[in-house]
Amino acid sequence: MKILIIMLFRQNWEKKWVDVYFDQKSNVLSRLIVNGVDEHPFLAKGPVNFKEITSYTNYKKKGEFLLPEMIDEIDTRNEFTLRKQLNWVNLNDLFAASTFNPEPVFEDRTKFIISEMGNGLYVLERSGGSVNERFLIRLDRSGMVEIFSALIINDGLNKAELDAVKSKFLGYDIENVFNIGKIWSIESLSGFYSNKTMIYAPKEVGMFAEEKLPADSEEVLKRNEVRKLGLLMTFDKEFQTESVETLILNPVRNDDFESIYVDYYLPKERTIFLYGNPYSADSSTKSATPREKILYDLIKKRSLKVDQLVYSGAYLNNAPLFMTFKDFETRIKNTDFFDL
Repeated sequence: MKILIIMLFRQNWEKKWVDVYFDQKSNVLSRLIVNGVDEHPFLAKGPVNFKEITSYTNYKKKGEFLLPEMIDEIDTRNEFTLRKQLNWVNLNDLFAASTFNPEPVFEDRTKFIISEMGNGLYVLERSGGSVNERFLIRLDRSGMVEIFSALIINDGLNKAELDAVKSKFLGYDIENVFNIGKIWSIESLSGFYSNKTMIYAPKEVGMFAEEKLPADSEEVLKRNEVRKLGLLMTFDKEFQTESVETLILNPVRNDDFESIYVDYYLPKERTIFLYGNPYSADSSTKSATPREKILYDLIKKRSLKVDQLVYSGAYLNNAPLFMTFKDFETRIKNTDFFDL
């Protein structure tokens, strides 16, 4: 629980109110919120109310002081979070040699956290970058694991993701991984097919289509090798398995310019895994995307039974694991798509 104090201050000779939050247990400053009005927004009709939010977290005792090690700076006019890691140094003491060490690379910053949703579903979150990537994990009683993911061109991180799942669910076989985007490099997925895991992904189209690659290229030869093992399926039409249905949002498209947009529907769990990053600084001010609107219309048209949706990303730590369909519907209805 947080204590709110409202203060008035001057900035550039202009009076502004600031919401100041203190943590009730520790009494430390946790958040500052400055409310403002943008009369001439870049991509919307004005005026637009917005908030500039600064969050202070990871307090540690440094000498006689309790100081934050993380600051998040957020402007609700965009969906990004600027994260700053603080290293406090006493000028009266000798600096440790590590003070000037370079920042760790992305691979070293990456962490994996697996959280339970219930009904055999889990969410794996990969943090360390500007966006926290999310993956949906499905377990069934037969000892099988299915992963719904947005894999990247980094074999080491993809293997680390796989290892995180294997160590969490000992004794389970990771049978399938359903990727939400096209495969850029089959070599970056070696951890999966060497584990005998089946990989599903939408086909590349347009200038990136596999058919346009040289037939003797290393990428094509490796893909054909994995296909012969029965461990790779790329698709441009909807299909379903016993547990999963693919939802292609743009079955009619210009393949020269559009990728195949796919989401995954789990009918037994009444859950959809979809592409997007809805959890920004202030979700109540975040508009839905045209892609989400297409998915919503498809759900309604086919009368799909959906209780919750898991997005592939989040701009905030500790964001909700899923969004209820009711909140998703409200999000759609609160967006004026004529202005998008």
